[in-house]
Amino acid sequence: MVRRLPVVQNAASSGPASRSVAYRVGAGALLTVACWVPLALLLAPIGARVAARAVGVAPEDVASGAVRWSGHDAARFATLAALPILTAFGIAAFGSGFAFARFGGSGRRDGAAAALLAGFVLVGVAKASRSGPSWTEAIVALPAVSLVGVGCGILGALLGQPRKGGGRDP
Repeated sequence: MVRRLPVVQNAASSGPASRSVAYRVGAGALLTVACWVPLALLLAPIGARVAARAVGVAPEDVASGAVRWSGHDAARFATLAALPILTAFGIAAFGSGFAFARFGGSGRRDGAAAALLAGFVLVGVAKASRSGPSWTEAIVALPAVSLVGVGCGILGALLGQPRKGGGRDP
């Protein structure tokens, strides 16, 4: 004979639905940053190498500072080198939105707000560092990071929402 224990449910549940919006957004932003850091560390050297070759210089010369850039080449190199880092942020925002929609019960707004907060934090931390971007670069980077993060966070939250049937398809 199998004996089953009674399930005790109280009104003050500590489940995902009872968490505040600020908690969900903060935790989502933290998850986005935590996922972005290793991805960016993996993709940044690849992006710099590809960008150097696209501009027509050796990656070793870029690393040593021996390259004299024209304005057009410098902008082209910076844009191409930043694309993998921006892609890593999009992947991290997507994953965070997906995870919180699937396991935390939050929706599109929370995924978008978490990615936006993570973007502000990352650009702010980069600006605060000694070798960080100038104000102009930070102001240019913020809309790009915000658009990619919000779009990917919403997409992740939409795709991560559980199906209406409550379970897996047979």
